[in-house]
Amino acid sequence: MSAKKAIVVESPTKTRTLSAFLPDEYVLVASMGHVRDLPESGMGVDLEGDFEPTYVVSGKRAISQLKKALKDVEEIYLATDPDREGEAIAWHIMDELGLRSARRIQFNEITREAVLDALENPGQIDMDRVDAQQARRILDRLVGYSLSPVLWKKVGGGGGKGGAGLSAGRVQSVALRLITDRERERAAFVPVEWWSITALLQPDGREQFEAELKTIGGEEAQLPSEEDVTPLVEELSRETYIVGAIEEKHQKRNPQPPFITSTLQSAASSRLRYGARKTMQIAQQLYEGIETGDGSHGLITYMRTDSTNIAASAREQAADFIEGEWGGKYVGPGARGKKVKGAQEAHEAIRPTNVRQTPES
Repeated sequence: MSAKKAIVVESPTKTRTLSAFLPDEYVLVASMGHVRDLPESGMGVDLEGDFEPTYVVSGKRAISQLKKALKDVEEIYLATDPDREGEAIAWHIMDELGLRSARRIQFNEITREAVLDALENPGQIDMDRVDAQQARRILDRLVGYSLSPVLWKKVGGGGGKGGAGLSAGRVQSVALRLITDRERERAAFVPVEWWSITALLQPDGREQFEAELKTIGGEEAQLPSEEDVTPLVEELSRETYIVGAIEEKHQKRNPQPPFITSTLQSAASSRLRYGARKTMQIAQQLYEGIETGDGSHGLITYMRTDSTNIAASAREQAADFIEGEWGGKYVGPGARGKKVKGAQEAHEAIRPTNVRQTPES
């Protein structure tokens, strides 16, 4: 007896996580990412025909497996990632396989509650989001195919056999221009000699501290050369110093906003010395599901986001956890970052799916 319902996701890891809590009536199948793309040879974009793209099947094996798995299935849900790329993958699958009755579902976390809620509220593919992805992909091709030959001519390393496969990208080319302009400014900078004087002082019975010379005769200290500094150091070394005032004050530090993709990558770089690729690989694994003692669980929400929104249920869960662990006085209003222009506010920030599921638990 064939399954009556099917859910299409992008990776096999997700199918294992979903199988832990979905009933057997669902067949779970992975597309293995994109199934169609622009052709590898040729532009694949009609420059005279409103930039219409021409797609070819890039995942023939995946398409074959999808056809086989979805044969005779009555209800098909396309559950690719909740972003532009995921929307485009869902559209390509629907279009290539002729799945006109397929429904689109999205979830920011792979948990029982989130997935069942998505299944109860299916929708349609968002063609505005698909078009946004197509525009970006077409721009990638236009920039890459136009600039890469120039790069090969100037630098070498063409994409042919034995070449280094260098290519110019839509984002990288602009970033390289900014870096080049900045480097030219740095190279043109004429350094000016500048000195400062810092004294190491220790009052009786107290800790040492540093004091920097800021003013001379009520005006900002100007120390352009060693000749200006040496006599001052000799004079100051003979002086007796008095602490004019001690100021004590309470300093309040507000919590940082929840992670979005860029701030997660920044924190991982500064604290763990992880590159962006490694950070996103680990985040992808945590989102799709990690094997624990009682099966595979999605541990964080979707990691490609520019929104600092947090679901009300997650806020309540965090507040309950803080109150139970440290007391109600530590429960604050939370923090939100600045609204990012063009951010997809329907998405959430990156957060744990269950605050009580700690590494020790």
